[in-house]
Amino acid sequence: MSDGVPRTVESIIRLQGAKDTKKDGIEDLPREPIPAAFIPFWENRIVLASKLRLNLKPILCFLGTHGKFPTAEKFGNSSVITSDDIHLLFKYVLKEPKFSDITKTVLLEAILKEKPIDAIVLQESRLGSNEILLLCEILKTNPTIEALVLTSNNIGDKGVQYIAELLKVNRRINDLALGDNSITDQGMRYLMEAYKENSNLIELRLEENKISSQGAGILAIAIASNPNLKLSVLHLRGNPLGDDGLELLLRALNKKADITQFNLDIGYNYLSDVSRERLRKFCEDNPKITVEY
Repeated sequence: MSDGVPRTVESIIRLQGAKDTKKDGIEDLPREPIPAAFIPFWENRIVLASKLRLNLKPILCFLGTHGKFPTAEKFGNSSVITSDDIHLLFKYVLKEPKFSDITKTVLLEAILKEKPIDAIVLQESRLGSNEILLLCEILKTNPTIEALVLTSNNIGDKGVQYIAELLKVNRRINDLALGDNSITDQGMRYLMEAYKENSNLIELRLEENKISSQGAGILAIAIASNPNLKLSVLHLRGNPLGDDGLELLLRALNKKADITQFNLDIGYNYLSDVSRERLRKFCEDNPKITVEY
């Protein structure tokens, strides 16, 4: 460039003292692990490259070849980058304690730019509410993500609040899996508040959480009051809904005469024999609704 600003990330790296002993390719940089002390060095380069609107692929490749994020090396060669590679990279970046939130944001946005995908799958990744906040901020303007699978993390109600804010903005997301995340009735309230503004959810999986009959009532109101119900898969297995929660849900579904297909998983919910008989009769009367219990 005429103003002296480098066009490539490689140029930035070399200007800051990184040695390239053979040729111009980033792959020729020394292949030892990046010491912890160098993390601020790389953060500066990553953020600078982003501000200059440069391609971050070489940096992703460099991190991969130096053992930081193994699958990132594929960005620099002819290997096919799979969705599993992207999910693994997301997990590594989100959980890297030495990277700032700014650096994580830049890297994750670069990853999605290089490999657009329609689902984020981060189950059993030990993500807490802080990582979920960062992820949700990135996905608010993402034009391709339709499914968000976060089963078996440490999200809690606070993380669900961030996800609810995401749903209000990004209406492409229609498949949400939040099972086994210590979500309570308050988390259900956050989700249903978002559902009022964005009723595009088709699948909602909340199995193995802490949702009681109160949370079931919040969900039932949202279902009954939605004039154009798209939700067709609802997993609530392993929640303490009890007989009262079940009754509220069945009454709400009974009011939806336009249902074409609906799958409700409500197993292991402390149901009495009376409620089980109620379910059996309900399924007979409503053949378009499948209930697993």
